[in-house]
Order: sequence, then structure tokens, then C-alpha cells
Amino acid sequence: MMKKLLGLGLLIFLSYNLLASHLVGGSLGYEYMGKVGTNYRYKIKLIVYNNCDGTSQIPLPVPTHNVSIYSQDLPNNPMGGGNKTLIQTITLNLIDSNEVTPPVSSGCAIGQTVCIYKGVYEAIVDLPLNFNGYHLYFENFARNDAITNLLSPGATAMAFHAYIAPSLVNNSTPVFLDDPVPFLCVNDTVSILNTAIDPDGDQLIFSFVTPMSGNGPSPSPLPWTIPTVLYNAGYSLAQPFGAGGYAFINGSNGLTQYMAPALGNYVVAVEIREYRAGKLIGVSRRDLQLLVISCPPNPAPNLSSAGGSGTTQYTISECENLNFPITFTDANGDSLTLTANGQLFDPTFITPPATLNNPITGDAIVTSNFNWTAPCGSGQTLPYIFSVAVTDKGCPPKTTNEIYEITVTPPTAPNQITGLNMVCENTTLT
Repeated sequence: MMKKLLGLGLLIFLSYNLLASHLVGGSLGYEYMGKVGTNYRYKIKLIVYNNCDGTSQIPLPVPTHNVSIYSQDLPNNPMGGGNKTLIQTITLNLIDSNEVTPPVSSGCAIGQTVCIYKGVYEAIVDLPLNFNGYHLYFENFARNDAITNLLSPGATAMAFHAYIAPSLVNNSTPVFLDDPVPFLCVNDTVSILNTAIDPDGDQLIFSFVTPMSGNGPSPSPLPWTIPTVLYNAGYSLAQPFGAGGYAFINGSNGLTQYMAPALGNYVVAVEIREYRAGKLIGVSRRDLQLLVISCPPNPAPNLSSAGGSGTTQYTISECENLNFPITFTDANGDSLTLTANGQLFDPTFITPPATLNNPITGDAIVTSNFNWTAPCGSGQTLPYIFSVAVTDKGCPPKTTNEIYEITVTPPTAPNQITGLNMVCENTTLT
């Protein structure tokens, strides 16, 4: 009888781990939607990325996922305090899904077997007034068995967290604009945007953090701090790709650069902290699994410095016009495609919006011209940010990303006004 029970337990464990190889990343966030009666309404949004190649047991997103909500116990310290009390667990429904396809070029098969499917889940929840805020928590026992930089990855869960500011703050998490790249080329430095737009205009600070491993789905209470993954020997938060590797993140805009010296699957996590008037009001993160494969040589497009094209930071005054070219070249003469993204191009965000002709293509060289007149009253401490991505048609296609920051200052008032002390009506002066 004991042998049968042990056999059954082993079968269940193996079956559980067979299903534990489909998630390769994701993020958790929320949108504040307004007050409803005495409660505060939020749209909770979960994004997960599934491995959909032939090795995945669950290649497509499942219909629902659960997210748990906890109360913050310590005031004025969002990430402090002890274990968090469970308020409720909600079910999020799949509202959208699509395959994340890598750039393709004719006749190139490199990376085309890599398959990632994106699932977007949402639910509406009304929460009572809370002066300390709430925590959102998602966990799924489904990390990939083949992760290079983690210890026992097949027995390690994947967990996401986000902090909801106190009810009266009325905050929404930043929204990532891009999907993770399906793969990286070994020994090749690559840039990834991780660009996020904050609907409230808060200051965003980006950083690498250790991915979370969690403590079981919907734990009650939520252990604090949330447990994190264990790295394999030779790997760490500072060296996610091991000795000889490289990982850098720009704290102000999220632009990251990676270089992996060996093939494999690597996990990293990026955290965003939101500050308003110098006070921490929001925390969210993105968990990524990066696949590193062998590729033939193909230099990425380069940002040209000719004609001022290489400048990426500008300072102008309100009502001043800014006009400059953005030019990229390709050493192999490949065809190039330039695209741009950012709130500056959205007339619902700012009027008049900036203009930049995109997408635009060119052979070996591509140029587009940025033009914007900063409206009166647009001066602020934080820079306006937009991103430009240029992809070639090499094998495999390579992409170069650049972030542009434009600081707008208020107009400078004159120190004094000179002239006559008094001018009479109907008097002509020259």
C-alpha cells in the first residue's frame, strides 16, 4: 500500500513539473478607474508570456488566472512592515492573446523556431478606503526547467507583485510599451527598451531586482518579504549571465543592454518605482526569460552622429521649437526600418503633439525628422521621453533602440522692464 501511495505521489509530482515549463515571464499592474460609492475601483491587469514551442505542455494562455489582494500594514512605507493580511482573491479573465513574433528576413531561419504567446487578463475590483494601500500578488508554479542561471528552476515558482497606493492618492501603474524579445544572440550586446508610460506623469525609477519565487498561490498571510529565486553558482543579480556577461539598465528610462557569453535560458526582473512629489507611491515589476542562441555575424544598425543626429538629450523653453534629424546606418548595407513610440506623439496627451515620420524604410541608411513646439505651460522637472527602434533585414534581424529625453523649462522672466513711467492716451511714441 505504501509503495502505491509513493508511486502515486511521484506521478503527481512529475505531472506537476511537466506543466511547469510553459511560463517565460510577465507583469502585474492596475488602473485606477474612480470612486464608486464609498469604494475605489481598479482594473487589475495581468500579462503572462507562454512558451509555445514543441516542448511546452501549455503552449496557449489558459482562460483564467487568480490574483490575491492584501492590505499594507505600515503607513508611509509601502515596502516595509510584516506579513500582509489577505483581503480577497479575484479571478481575471483572458481578454486578449497573440503570438510575439521575432523580426523576420527573407531566407533566414535563425530564431524562427522560438515561440512566445502573450496572454492579457483583466478584472474589475472595488476596494474600501485604505490609508496604507494594498498589495497585488500572482503566483504560478511554472518556471521553465531549462533555466541556466537558477538553482532547481523546475521546482521554483514564478511570482509577480504590485503595490497599490493609498486610496486617496489615485494612482495607476506604468504601462510597458514593448513585448520581450524572443531571443538574444550569444556574445552580442543587445538593447531592450523596457519603456513604460506612466498615465499620471509620475517619476519612474527602473532597476534590476532578483525575480520572485513566491510562497504558494494566494497565501494567507502573504509572507513579507516575498521569497526570491536562488541563483546557480556563478550567477547573481549583478551577473545574471555569469562571468564575462553584461547587464546594464538606465534608471531614468528603463533602456537595458545585455550580453551573454554562453547559450542558455536566463531569467532577469526589472522593477519600476513611482515617485510623486518625492514620495514612493507605486511599485511594479516585469519578469523576463531571455533565450540566448547561436547566430551568424550581423552588426546592428548604428545611430549616426552626422548633422547632429547623435544627440539624444535636449533642453528647450516653453513655446520654443525643436527640430532635429534622426539617422541610422547599417554596415552591411541591409534595408532598415525605423519606428518611434512615445506620449509626445499623442494629441490626447499634449497639444500640439510632436511629429516624426514613421515607420520609414531605407537601404543602408534611414532618416526621419523630429519636430515639436513645446506648448505654453508644458515646462516640468521630468523630461519628455520617446523611443526610436531601427531594425535591419540581416540574418537574424538586429534592432538598435535609442531613448530621447527633452526637458522643457518655463520661460525666463525679464529682470526689469525699462521705458517711460507714464504714457498718456492718444500719444504716439517711437
